[in-house]
Amino acid sequence: MTAPVPVAPAPAAQASADRADAARIERNRAFLTARFPELAETLAAAPAAIPLRDGEGAVIDLDLGQSRLYGSDGRALAVDQVDGYMEKPLRFFITDLSGANIASDSSFRLFRRLQDALESRGVGIDDLSAKPQYEGCFLIVLGLGLGYHLQELIDRTGAKVVLVVEPHAEFLRHSLESLDWDGFIAGNEERGCKVSLVIPNSAAEALRLISSHFTDYGSHFIDGAYVFVHYPSITLFDIRDRLVESVQVLYSSRGYHEDELVMLTNSAANLALGNFRWLDGKLRPERSEPVFIIGSGPSIDKSIEHIKRLRERAIVFSCGTGLRVCLSNGIVPDFHCEIENGPQVHQVLSIVRSQFDFKGMTLIAPFSVDPRVPALFDDAILFFRDAISGSRILAGHADEIYLAVPTVTNCALRTALAMGFGTCYLFGVDCGTKDLSRQHSRQSVYFHADMFKAEPRTDMTYTFRGNFGGLVKSNWILMFTRMMIAEVCRVYQPKVFNCSDGAEIRGATPKVAEAIKLPELARGRQEIKDAVRGHLRFCGPKDLLAGISFDHLKAEVERFRADGLAALDGAAADEKSFLGFWRHLDRFFRERTGSYAQIPSMIDCSLKSLPKIGMFLIHRLPDRALRQELYDVFLDEYRAVFLQMCDNVNGCLDQLVRDYDLAPAEESRQR
Repeated sequence: MTAPVPVAPAPAAQASADRADAARIERNRAFLTARFPELAETLAAAPAAIPLRDGEGAVIDLDLGQSRLYGSDGRALAVDQVDGYMEKPLRFFITDLSGANIASDSSFRLFRRLQDALESRGVGIDDLSAKPQYEGCFLIVLGLGLGYHLQELIDRTGAKVVLVVEPHAEFLRHSLESLDWDGFIAGNEERGCKVSLVIPNSAAEALRLISSHFTDYGSHFIDGAYVFVHYPSITLFDIRDRLVESVQVLYSSRGYHEDELVMLTNSAANLALGNFRWLDGKLRPERSEPVFIIGSGPSIDKSIEHIKRLRERAIVFSCGTGLRVCLSNGIVPDFHCEIENGPQVHQVLSIVRSQFDFKGMTLIAPFSVDPRVPALFDDAILFFRDAISGSRILAGHADEIYLAVPTVTNCALRTALAMGFGTCYLFGVDCGTKDLSRQHSRQSVYFHADMFKAEPRTDMTYTFRGNFGGLVKSNWILMFTRMMIAEVCRVYQPKVFNCSDGAEIRGATPKVAEAIKLPELARGRQEIKDAVRGHLRFCGPKDLLAGISFDHLKAEVERFRADGLAALDGAAADEKSFLGFWRHLDRFFRERTGSYAQIPSMIDCSLKSLPKIGMFLIHRLPDRALRQELYDVFLDEYRAVFLQMCDNVNGCLDQLVRDYDLAPAEESRQR
């Protein structure tokens, strides 16, 4: 198709058309400004590109100076583009339920109930289709352009939640003339389709906005989502690639009910036992000393001699199983980090402690760690990990340390920054492996303890660029680790050097260990540690539990139970679909922010995860009538699991009161 040639209409007709265009532009500008206030400044600016029109004055392309946006009539191009896309669309399909915490009791209970219901109707798991059979999925449109493709895409995909991502604000301003925004959005909303629009300033920000969109509207709808790229652009391709890379993390649930029970129990126990220093989220004096963060990725074995060479010129943080790597090479860490809450942390540390002396080390861990762990060390620094029940119920949002998960290396980097250290070197933070036969250091406990019959290995299904070249295989939890390190680098702007021969990490500068040169420390390491500890509050038994009323917490559980049941009653009376179900549950989640004394933090994670199991199984049934039958089974079991979780929370609170005499009458929290 040849490029459009501007045609000059008659002067009178042109003047009339100009007035109509101006009115439409202002009408659209007013509508979008009211609908998306964050775009007001963007919409107010004048466009720079030159619109190209057909003989009737309609905008069909843009002259960008060096090139044109489409190079042809954008309206016809949009039809052809959508036709081609629908023949082979980019879609996300979930292949298993690992992201729904299927191993947890509540998740597995729902799965077995649905599986039994299917089998009683002669349908096995193997009979399910590979792709979901439903309308209502996400549609992510990368590129607005003039917008002629949008309605066709929505109609053809059947999407009910649409996010338009346009990194070039210029095109949004031109769309004020080419699209009837009010009619477009209102018309889709009448058909039950929600359309949103964002103008990110980078690919990284775009991914954050898309992630937030998935969270807001239900990450379970990622299964079957469409992603459409409208025009060739390095930025759009980068957004697409980042989205493809991170989709499993975006889909996966953050925690589950049974784990929250453990974390609340551990947190209360550690707070009741006391004798720790509390690392809160307050700013602390910036420190100039470099920090070495030591993980147990396989590449640490190649760097250990250089770490030994530089050991007296840096503060060393060991991470999880990286502790034995350090101690077996004569390196006694200044700080040791743990993040997990299960008993295996105590088991592994006890094994290492039977082989090496822990003298001189300070533990850094969240309050949710097994309460037997701090006693293994001479000194402990504990913190409230963000977004978990032990922190939300016992501390509140203000005291949490954010971005310290999912692994011990994330914990080390984030807590080092919280202590004031601003320069960090990562060793053995591989976030994957180049050799699938080796996933850990040879000096880690996995090769030196009878409890491990073999090195634990996980499926490495993702591939990333290597920090020093080549390719690195990874799994979703290590991918999440990598993403969170990159986020810490973006938010806090520390100097981070990645000295690991593993995956490339955005925001961390690659640096081979041989090239590291450091001056001597201005003060002794013990003096530095004492200075850090001096900025942290020492807490005795129950100091941070003063003013928490467990009777009040139990009353809030009952209020939460009643309101949750009301939401489920509304869902049962609505249409038999997960879209209808989620409308009611989403309203329940959104409208009680800050209510119920943070009790939802013990249950919400599973409440939001369970629909993934139902949708995965039910949406893969080809028979619509059978889907509706199974939806009723899902709704019935979801209600039963919800009630069981409320009972579990009450039981947990009762147990804590008995174990630690935690029943103050006051309801106010004092620090």
